[in-house]
Amino acid sequence: MTFKIANSPCSWGVSYADAKDNPPSKKVFSEIAEAGYEFSELGPYGYLPTDLKEILDLMEVLKLKIIGSFVFDNLHIESEHKRIKNIISNSIDSDMFDNGCISCNDI
Repeated sequence: MTFKIANSPCSWGVSYADAKDNPPSKKVFSEIAEAGYEFSELGPYGYLPTDLKEILDLMEVLKLKIIGSFVFDNLHIESEHKRIKNIISNSIDSDMFDNGCISCNDI
């Protein structure tokens, strides 16, 4: 049996997109690729640029495929659900599937 392992920006301490101590996203994803990973997740919404073309171009250069993202938020607070759903809606773009950025078949 073969396992394919992915990495993510959380391995570099990135939990919140706007944290002042976050390392630059290009550095993180370059280091993920340099370490030999073929797959990564996006990290929190807003850590990478939110423009799909910028994300796809960077991943193409680095030969990385994106397999997911995460929401690190107040899911236990019902009044926050609408705001969180908006974040999730903004982070999911069906064009990422069409352009091969997200490819679960490759895992």
